[in-house]
Amino acid sequence: MNVMAILSIIISLFYIVLIGSFVVGWIKIPCFRDKKYNISFSIVIPVRNEKENIKPLIESLYYQNYPNHNYEIIVVDDHSEDNTIEIAVHKSKEIKNLSTITLNISQEGKKIAIREAIKKARFNTIITLDADVQLQPDWLSSISAYYNKYNPLMLIAPVVIQGEKTFFDCIQSLEFLSLIASGAGAAGIKRPVLCNGANLIFDKKVFQQSLQKEEIASGDDIFLMLAIKNISRKKIHFIKSKESCVFVKPVSLRQFIQQRKRWTSKSSQYRDTDIIITAVTVLLINLFIIFSLAAFLFGLNTAMPLLVMLCAKTLADLPLLILSAGFFSKLKLLWFFPVSQMIYPFYVLYFAFAGLKGRFTWKERFYNHGK
Repeated sequence: MNVMAILSIIISLFYIVLIGSFVVGWIKIPCFRDKKYNISFSIVIPVRNEKENIKPLIESLYYQNYPNHNYEIIVVDDHSEDNTIEIAVHKSKEIKNLSTITLNISQEGKKIAIREAIKKARFNTIITLDADVQLQPDWLSSISAYYNKYNPLMLIAPVVIQGEKTFFDCIQSLEFLSLIASGAGAAGIKRPVLCNGANLIFDKKVFQQSLQKEEIASGDDIFLMLAIKNISRKKIHFIKSKESCVFVKPVSLRQFIQQRKRWTSKSSQYRDTDIIITAVTVLLINLFIIFSLAAFLFGLNTAMPLLVMLCAKTLADLPLLILSAGFFSKLKLLWFFPVSQMIYPFYVLYFAFAGLKGRFTWKERFYNHGK
């Protein structure tokens, strides 16, 4: 047995153990369906150029099946170049628990927007939402019931893509679902590695005590999660609830590329062992799949290492996707799994190196963290 074959077996075993632990974590998390109305929330929405989304989001928040006096909505404008803030200000005249903040000229970025809103928040439990999410009527009551029962320091709530129309939409949705399921599974074994600020709940005092890397445009959610993880990783939960799920629309290919560059641009800042092990294991198996494919095509090796890793990756990934897709009523996406498996190694390799450059465009701003 040659070196490539041995390495393929070792890497495959590591990958199976990693994803298998996420499957165990997902199964360990109980489905949650309760509804209660006794927790008070400050809901923070950082916005920039969201004129199409801000009004329906505010209205869906106002019409939650939840007492209006038990929550406030804070919209923070990050120098929008459209009339986003004007729409929010107009709605605040109709909705008593809605307030708006505009960053001053020396302030910029989502992290600073969230920080400024939390300074003025009336309640101790904070929820952050992205402006483009779509809510369900019992979203807030579901979150309240979970907090009432378990009292976590951070609650990771699901974000799912809805409204897929094209082939790319479906591939994107499946990949996003795998991230949500992996993050949930990791939290389920008390080793959280992922969360999403589009639907995230946390303790105000912990946020104020945490050190935010404001010089990095991305990572308002992950860096906060890591700060809380240092306090107690067992107090970071994932809520497996359909009612607490928010929905987002698929993005264009250009937006997708910039989004993934933004996500990976902060990877060099991570010092968390769980995140490093996860990232290295995923990178290695995908990198070796490409190497094995090239070696086979050029006659430098047999197909055995390639087949071993492809089978291992499929056997590990499929159970997690079946479980999560079934829970979120997305089983039709599994038809795209074979194509996704062929594309994914090249996707991982590209964004691993593109993210290291630290250059991306986000909300009509250009960032260069690699300089």
